[in-house]
Amino acid sequence: MIEKLVIVGNGFDLAHGLKTSYDDFRKAYTDNEYMKKFKQLSSIVLTTNNNSQKWYDFESNIEAISRTVFQKTFKDLENDEFIKSIDKEMEICNSLFEEIKNLLKSYLMNVAEGKKVLKKEVLKEEFKSENTFVISFNYTDIVKQYSDKVDFIHGSLSDDPDIILGFANDVPPMDLVSGVYTKYMKEVQKFELKYLRYLAEIKDTVNIKKRLKEFQPHLWQLFSGKGGWAFPLAKNSEGVLEYDLSSASRSLQQFYQNNKILSLNSFEKYKNVKELVIMGHGLESDELFFSRLRDSIDSLSKIILYTYEGESEKEVNRKKSELRKWFGMREIKLKKY
Repeated sequence: MIEKLVIVGNGFDLAHGLKTSYDDFRKAYTDNEYMKKFKQLSSIVLTTNNNSQKWYDFESNIEAISRTVFQKTFKDLENDEFIKSIDKEMEICNSLFEEIKNLLKSYLMNVAEGKKVLKKEVLKEEFKSENTFVISFNYTDIVKQYSDKVDFIHGSLSDDPDIILGFANDVPPMDLVSGVYTKYMKEVQKFELKYLRYLAEIKDTVNIKKRLKEFQPHLWQLFSGKGGWAFPLAKNSEGVLEYDLSSASRSLQQFYQNNKILSLNSFEKYKNVKELVIMGHGLESDELFFSRLRDSIDSLSKIILYTYEGESEKEVNRKKSELRKWFGMREIKLKKY
């Protein structure tokens, strides 16, 4: 039974001396062509929307770019050729996002691979209880040096074939939007990661590209306003329409049987959490995750927020305000790394 939940974000890795911030990342690739293209594209969108956020706030800008491109489709909704041209523009943007994600993976592997850190005594105490579980938003394995009970919700560099880098708060551009515009929603990527992990579990990894190509139409339809899987329909022996799985691979058939109803992450196991500890998550993104977590916990009684040396009072108060908004608790205990 999980009674204590530790949420780990990038500030945790930074507190252990790893240069894993987006600022560190973009500085390492200043002259990279993909980074230059992303900067240019983000800067245009930020200027157009009169937004003051940084161009290398990758999650927010991936979301803003996707939304901006999608909004172009409203200029001529009845012109199929025009819509196709905008879809193509979004595909080009998605390819750029993929290159940025690959750069990030490469950068973090160089920064963190084989890295041993000096564990902090104040943090070691937080992981001691047998009833403690960790959700990590990081891609690195540093937190494993404290606990082996970890869910890498955005993927692990060492254990997963891919990582998640997507919309900051997962608001889709619009219902019924096609998959090309929702490809970088985190919820879409999480379900794809779930499928990849399933393939690894059943040892069907010889042709991942082929499996993902088969899976993609289902992924896009599940997260469209239409919903449901993309299998063809056929009448069964009783004359009732149902999905025809006969042409699907055995792997996809079994995954479907286990996931008929879309369930991204089971939050049920967190219902008995009494204590919530936040280490290094900025609380500016992943609002959907935190709202689902809040709805699943029956009787939370304590929240601990870790802060770092030099963190401004304004920033700490902002985080406390977010936690109060999400979990309705007035008292939030502060601790330093």
